[in-house]
Amino acid sequence: MMDMPRSNNPLRNLGVVAALFSSAVRGDDIVADQVPVHRRGTHTRELGTLFDTQVFGGPLDADAKGSPRSDTLPDAITLPDLIAQRLAPLRQRAVTRIAAVDRIVRLSDAQRKKLEIAVRSDMQRLVDAVVEARATFANRTITTDPSTGQFDEAGMKLMQAVSQESNRCRQLMQQAFGPQSLLAKVLVGGLDEKQAEIHAAAMRERAICRWKAVVAAGLTAFDDRMGLTQKQYDAVTAKLVADPPPLDDEFSPIPAAVIVAKRLTSLGDEKLVTLLDPRQRQLVAAVAQSWQAAAGGGVAEAEGDAAVELAPAVDEFRVEVR
Repeated sequence: MMDMPRSNNPLRNLGVVAALFSSAVRGDDIVADQVPVHRRGTHTRELGTLFDTQVFGGPLDADAKGSPRSDTLPDAITLPDLIAQRLAPLRQRAVTRIAAVDRIVRLSDAQRKKLEIAVRSDMQRLVDAVVEARATFANRTITTDPSTGQFDEAGMKLMQAVSQESNRCRQLMQQAFGPQSLLAKVLVGGLDEKQAEIHAAAMRERAICRWKAVVAAGLTAFDDRMGLTQKQYDAVTAKLVADPPPLDDEFSPIPAAVIVAKRLTSLGDEKLVTLLDPRQRQLVAAVAQSWQAAAGGGVAEAEGDAAVELAPAVDEFRVEVR
């Protein structure tokens, strides 16, 4: 009969166990190297890459092909260049907005040039802010304690600082070309009286169309959880569409379901009672709170089975009517 491999010989393993048990009963000392101590491995986090992941959804890369970023960037490309590349979708939306205004009011070359300069200025200000925030964490690492597998108090504070700064940068990205941007201010002040009237009328019509689309998308997202009857669906739709809120921020990342839920809760309990049953009102309240609960992105943990998928700041969910 062939001998069994030593590592798989059950008699040998049983013998080792018996010897250890016997020594423990007798109170004998066991040589330390006979009982291996399982130490946790260390885990290192590079804070610059963590910041990139939280702000952009992944590490920055030199060739824009998704390969991991190296802290040593090629001479031909700078960190501001990389960040500007990742923010390019925001810039493109601003350019698209100028083109839409041009279709409505027929901008002159001088007006278009002023708006393009405003976009460059807003974009540069955003890039500079993100670069400055990231510089705080570049080339800094934290490592877990091998005995616990956890970061120490200082490491946890640094990770919290990364989270706070990344959230701030995401907010700046969301507001980059919003009502307080140079683009918005130049647009308001750069049109002549007739153009301004035409543009204002078009924007009012557009806002109503967008709100109807948001309401439809939000109620569709609710459909499988709320169980609205056709009568309820029609009543809720009519109530919301009749009083559209201002939709000034064209780049809002808030999902339609959350927007609708927040709008419904703003109606007050007295009106909601006439539209929804108690379970439906509870679900609406949970979803309305989910955006704040999930600040920074991810999936909101709402009450019951309510959960809202939140999108990254650059590629957020939007409803556009042109």
